[in-house]
Amino acid sequence: MTNSGHRKRFRTSGRPCHHCRPSPHVKPKAARHAPEKACEARPPTLPSQGSIRAHLPVCWLIPTIPSPTRVLPRATDAARRPAGSLEETTLATKSKQAPPAGERDGWQHAIYDVLRKNDVTQISYVPDAGHRLIIDRSLEDRDVHSVALTTEEEGVALAAGAHLGGARSVVCMQSSGVGNCINFLSLVKGGSFPILMLISMRGDFGEGNPWQMPMGQAVKPILEAMGVLCLMVEKPEEAVPTVEAACTMVYKSGQAVAVLLTQKLIGAKAF
Repeated sequence: MTNSGHRKRFRTSGRPCHHCRPSPHVKPKAARHAPEKACEARPPTLPSQGSIRAHLPVCWLIPTIPSPTRVLPRATDAARRPAGSLEETTLATKSKQAPPAGERDGWQHAIYDVLRKNDVTQISYVPDAGHRLIIDRSLEDRDVHSVALTTEEEGVALAAGAHLGGARSVVCMQSSGVGNCINFLSLVKGGSFPILMLISMRGDFGEGNPWQMPMGQAVKPILEAMGVLCLMVEKPEEAVPTVEAACTMVYKSGQAVAVLLTQKLIGAKAF
């Protein structure tokens, strides 16, 4: 007979059965009254570089190439430029063909004064260096409505609207944008709208950019084919009388006139 006492029963494997195992939720008596050890202060450990890189986006791991430092040219570099280089051509073009700064600024201010004397109160323009002073003065003038265009043909429509509203206007653009106005110039011809255009030329005297040549040579024939009279200005002293004549032809005779400011006047460009 087996004893029904408190003997431990063993499985065939020799391990106590579940009836005799101590409960995992009850601590042993020795451990129940043992004093808890204070946590030892440990220095914080930093993650390794490899673990950091493993969690970074791929684009952050691509090494960056530092941009080269720009070195400004020195005075002695002028002698080192090869003959016929772009820099030498640009400097020579500016020095030989462009009028002095004071003289160049003078005729632009004079043109603006002529326009205001003829009661021009609306100036529309596509930003261009050849009309910089005229544009700047129109922006500073409280009596002038200055309109920046997104494309040149908008200026033709604004000029027609200004005439219908009893105002006088002028459109400023570069010769490379004249081709955008061909379709709208039919409005001027069909409706007999007066319009004054100031066009800074590219693609003529001393032009250094081959892409400007075709349109520069076609500006005058295109405008004349659309019934626009062309007056050319090649010298600073010609600017005032030419613009005066154009204002008379437009605002009194009701004509469409374009004043072409040539590169002999504004200076040729090599770019």
